[in-house]
Amino acid sequence: MVASKMRNKVYLRNLKRRHFEQYVDYILGEKCYNMKVPTATGERSALQPPWHILLDYEYEMRSHAFKKALLWCHRWRLQVRSRHLQSQETLHQ
Repeated sequence: MVASKMRNKVYLRNLKRRHFEQYVDYILGEKCYNMKVPTATGERSALQPPWHILLDYEYEMRSHAFKKALLWCHRWRLQVRSRHLQSQETLHQ
């Protein structure tokens, strides 16, 4: 899906539909939207926060994931660059 549209993005190359489905299941599942909280009677009921709060949380998660992917990509580029420079230096000695 996204990986086929943005082939030049290293961090999106292995993205599959199941990754998106797992993310949606997390957001709408028992970890976020349908989180069970104890009531005054001791029973557990679904919290179901307002949509704007859930969407704000989801946006922050995407921002964090994007920053983490960029950091990984930057580290990968530095490793490749340092390996290349080291191999060039050994060739010239």
